Amino acid sequence: MRLLPSLARRSAVIAILRSSCALLLLCLVPFAVAAQPADPSAADRRAFLAAYDAAQHGPPGRWQQLAQGLAAYPLYPYLEHAALVRDLDRLDAKPVLAFLKARRGSWLANDLRTRWLARLAREHRWAELRSEWRPRDDAGLRCAYVEARRAERETPALATEAESLWLSPKSLPPACDAVIAWLQRSGKLTDELRWRRIELAAAQRETALVRALAAGLSPAQRPEALAWSAALADPGKALANVGSWPDTGRRRALAFMLVAQLARRDHDAAATRWPDVEKRFRPDETERGRALAAIALWKAANYAPDAGAWMARVPDAAFDDALREWRVRTWLAAGDWAAALKAVEAMSTTQLADPRFRYLRARLLERDGRTAEAEALFDALAGEANFHGFLAADRAGKPYSICALEPPDDAALRARVAKRRALRRAFEAHALGWVAESRREWLHAFARLHGDERRVAVKLALDRGWTDRGPLSLLAPEDLRYYALRFPIEHRDTIESAARRKGLEVAWVMGLIRSESAWAVDARSAADARGLMQVLPVNAKRLAKREHVRYVAPNDLFRPAVNIPIGTGYLADVLARYNGREWLATASYNAGPAPVDRWLAQRPMLDTDLWIETIPYRETREYVARVMAFSVIYDWRLRNQARSLRQRLGMATATPVVMRSVVCALPQAAPAATPAPVAPAVSPTPSR
Repeated sequence: MRLLPSLARRSAVIAILRSSCALLLLCLVPFAVAAQPADPSAADRRAFLAAYDAAQHGPPGRWQQLAQGLAAYPLYPYLEHAALVRDLDRLDAKPVLAFLKARRGSWLANDLRTRWLARLAREHRWAELRSEWRPRDDAGLRCAYVEARRAERETPALATEAESLWLSPKSLPPACDAVIAWLQRSGKLTDELRWRRIELAAAQRETALVRALAAGLSPAQRPEALAWSAALADPGKALANVGSWPDTGRRRALAFMLVAQLARRDHDAAATRWPDVEKRFRPDETERGRALAAIALWKAANYAPDAGAWMARVPDAAFDDALREWRVRTWLAAGDWAAALKAVEAMSTTQLADPRFRYLRARLLERDGRTAEAEALFDALAGEANFHGFLAADRAGKPYSICALEPPDDAALRARVAKRRALRRAFEAHALGWVAESRREWLHAFARLHGDERRVAVKLALDRGWTDRGPLSLLAPEDLRYYALRFPIEHRDTIESAARRKGLEVAWVMGLIRSESAWAVDARSAADARGLMQVLPVNAKRLAKREHVRYVAPNDLFRPAVNIPIGTGYLADVLARYNGREWLATASYNAGPAPVDRWLAQRPMLDTDLWIETIPYRETREYVARVMAFSVIYDWRLRNQARSLRQRLGMATATPVVMRSVVCALPQAAPAATPAPVAPAVSPTPSR
């Protein structure tokens, strides 16, 4: 791969132009070059930060004194915004409206408008609120807008809007109390409307909300809603008494809902209770199919021994894509290749177009002795740059096909994109270390770019060391071939040093980082895993001591020089645990060793590629495929060749595979597994 062809071409062009100038005496005529805005000076940045602090906390007027000469500074609007936000509860409308007009379309204007609308709502300044209203997702502000229109006697269509706000499966903010009170006074908040919301909340297992909504029902209806609340809190206990339930429409709906919810928690208990439900309510074909599908799905997702039998009980009409997918996995896990092939061939048209199931179909045809059909499928899939395309290329004996694109080498386009105000604010906020602000400005700017503008913007970000912008931004199908932007190489010396010390392959480590954090050094998960390799603080201190890394506090994990040695140390541990098998170490890095050990014990004889497809956690299943495919991409980026995926999966001897550049045509799929449509049976807990 030529990493810098545009630079080489540009150097050649410059040399030719210089030669032409020397020979033709054209140097007297200067070339017009689109100028890009220069980055602010360190002095300007210091002055801005002082002014910003004054705008937030200093006496009135102080920030303007400190900001003299900063009018052209990209983040100057943040000074105005900070001063307005600080005094917003005391200001009259004039300066606020002036800012909204002057900064129209910016993220700052949107933020200030939201804050201003909230103040107008608190003060019941309905006419002003209506004048400044722009559509908002915030339920409280939407309720305030309805209240403003009601106060202005604009009521004909308000009942419908108020009802749509009411019908939320989640609790509504206090700002909606007035709208709810109006619905009730006007007689529109009927028991039927309350029940519609109770059913929505029950489907989301919002037990407390169901109980709260029950209080508003008429005395005759209230006991039934309270019975729903109690049943939702303990579906197994409730269904144990289903034989004594009244045969009403609502109890019938509740019973089938509880079967589905219990199946998710305890598939054996749901299967045990189902005959009683079936006997009591005698479901029609649709009701029966939905209940059986729920039980079969969670039986399959947990690889219960009787999963296949429950699948066989589900009517064809009740199968959706999720259940079809798990039917395939059920038979793969059982080693019943004929049943698995039949299940694949019964999938929907959309699923059969997915590289995952095209590959599985070919593998199963191969096992069935239908070699010619299998080879044709492998051959067709081998041209795609994704996990299953690489595997297909291995089986077809073909080189991996990579169709790489690069952003245009267009100075005028680059200058035009660089002058975008929102983008300049994003870059300057990033330079100051303002993480949240830089990302908000980037998203605001990026949404307004098109085509090559988007790729040039990412290239500008990469040039500034903002590495995660490509992986997190270039997600559209037409962007997937911009590999240098989407698979950046950063912290190379640190990674190579740490990998060499622990005996790890650099491309694998980079593929894992790309999957874990998308190169965002400040990434932090819901489980509190931090940094490039998503290391948990609970493990960091022990690992840091062993790896001779200075570690004081959890936020040190946001420093690559700390995170990478600790993360590679843990990765080396799990690789050793699984005797050098990268795919198992990858799975363990995501889900923890206990689940991986359990899956190996349950399905020890499956070929590796098929075993990966039976991983029950969707997150881990896709993660393993993604890391392995990304490792191939990084191998190619680093060495212009790669270890074959079959070798990485322990299915072949160690041989390099040819990486073939092909003519770019229609967009290919991303080099990762296609997300499955069903959640894991049990959410994996990271242990690194």
